Amino acid sequence: MKGKDTLSDEIIRLGFSLNYPFMEIFNKLDNENEKKIPLEYQINEIDERVYLLNEYDDSVYQDFIDNALLIIEKYKTKCNPKNKNLLLLSDECTFSESYIHGGYECNDDGTWSKKCVPSYCDIGYTFDYKKKDCVKDVCLARIKALKIYLILILVFSISFGLIFIVYIICAIIGGFDRKNYLLLPIFILLILFIVFLVLYLVKK
Repeated sequence: MKGKDTLSDEIIRLGFSLNYPFMEIFNKLDNENEKKIPLEYQINEIDERVYLLNEYDDSVYQDFIDNALLIIEKYKTKCNPKNKNLLLLSDECTFSESYIHGGYECNDDGTWSKKCVPSYCDIGYTFDYKKKDCVKDVCLARIKALKIYLILILVFSISFGLIFIVYIICAIIGGFDRKNYLLLPIFILLILFIVFLVLYLVKK
């Protein structure tokens, strides 16, 4: 294989290969008001570097555990000042709404501050990373509404069926002199069923 220039040839000779992007990919959080930077040019620095450079083997499993425990212990008081997305989650952080939760931000000196920053929400809300706020989960709200409508439809259907069965029995064996009065609750249930069905279809 031969490259298009001497530098490519040298890279190939050393046993490396190059891949070139043909289409730019951007962060999904970008919007029209921001200067879009392709992902290949965005720098995402790591928080910790562990120098376990030997090939993995079960004999070094404990080394991984020991290093992980050291990092966990360190981050109880220390943090990475270059990563403001790294938070020390705490129940002591309270916000304007009870469904918003978060933790303490990292100071520039590498210690945890007392500044509370929201980072996640209760079920029923999704976290907006741009606004740093919780917004209602529209999909979950629709699922809950669907369940309510299904329950109502089931209740109306059973009630309608029971009244209709009683009416049929009365019509056959003559249980009531005024059995035609049973038509009134049947019509009421039928009308309510149609109304709830229309409301569900409109909201959908």
